[in-house]
Amino acid sequence: MNREEVKKYIATQLLDVYKQKFDFKDLKEEITYDFTEELNSSLFKSRDFSMSVIELEELNFVKINYTPIAGEYRYIVKLLRDNVFSLYRHFNINIPCEIKDKLVEKISSLKQTSNYAWIEKYIAENQKILEVDSRISDKFGRGDKMFSLLIDTMRGIIDTNGEDISQRIFSKRYLGNSKTFERNIQKRLIGIYKKYNEKLNLTNYEVLTEIGIIKHSNDLIIKGDLILNVEGVDLDYSPFTHGAMIDNITIAKGKVTSLKSKEIIIIENKSVFREFIEIYNESNTKHKLFNDALKNSLFIYIGGFPSPTKMLFLEKLYSYSQNSNMNYYFWGDIDYGGIKIFNKICEALPRLKPYLMDKATLENYQEYCELMTENSLNKIFSEINNYFFKDVVSFMIEKNITLEQEALI
Repeated sequence: MNREEVKKYIATQLLDVYKQKFDFKDLKEEITYDFTEELNSSLFKSRDFSMSVIELEELNFVKINYTPIAGEYRYIVKLLRDNVFSLYRHFNINIPCEIKDKLVEKISSLKQTSNYAWIEKYIAENQKILEVDSRISDKFGRGDKMFSLLIDTMRGIIDTNGEDISQRIFSKRYLGNSKTFERNIQKRLIGIYKKYNEKLNLTNYEVLTEIGIIKHSNDLIIKGDLILNVEGVDLDYSPFTHGAMIDNITIAKGKVTSLKSKEIIIIENKSVFREFIEIYNESNTKHKLFNDALKNSLFIYIGGFPSPTKMLFLEKLYSYSQNSNMNYYFWGDIDYGGIKIFNKICEALPRLKPYLMDKATLENYQEYCELMTENSLNKIFSEINNYFFKDVVSFMIEKNITLEQEALI
């Protein structure tokens, strides 16, 4: 045998043992093969065997263990299960029916739902490759452990059904350990989402927020004459003149029963929210940002790119107020991120308008502006086509500048 044939022989023997022992109930069982007899029978040269094992070790497919048994060294090679599917792909070996059937069964156990078209596309495309070609796509991971974690992650996303959940709680509940998602799954899940979802050009943080897996709690804060009814109890937020937090459960179970404001203004950053509402609490009519038309507004701190739960809250507000003369505003940074948040919120509030995000504001506060990065410049030029921002984006590109909200306070 030449060197390549020896390597494939080693792989084939290990994969044959793997086929016999494969079971999702025990993914920790060691898969080993003793090559001592092959070496003693001169099936291949000792040097070729040693070099082949070293090369497979460098690819993280196997690990050699020279074990003394009854005074004799045994040449035992261990299969690294974390990369077992990559080993099949490396040598172009088809997945055996015994394993393929178990993989298909686990995939098919996922509940299919139109709310998660990207999951359905991911499953359908890669399941077809498995069933038709007896190959396992790299989108299912390098090994059986990653495959199992990915499927369990998809099941968890479907199970939470769009409700926000802490990343660590999600990881513990569905993957068995609070750190597994961040360490092993997060990067791959984001890649899958971006490939199979039509919503392109989201940051990694925005992808996780869109899915509803939240790293840190980021509740809404509101100030205004809003009453929510939660399981028969009215929650009146009007006395909380410095703002009150609304948690995810209240949003999910709450029903808007009263909203006296004629304007809703959504604010991107917390420090700006705090300072802005104090201008109205103090009736500071001399402040440059005071606007008499906004003094009885419902003010909302949104905290950046909105999660599904925050979008649900905005949808409930719109459902209650859409037939009135309500005005909806969003005030954020005049940059790529701020405009992108505006576009996202428009999905919940179709009549949304930008506030203090126009060309005039950018011109008036030009001394506080910062230079745009080349990446942001390219994104704004290629992606932002909302007619509200036509003039301001042209000016941003012309001057190569952005403006943070804080500059206006």
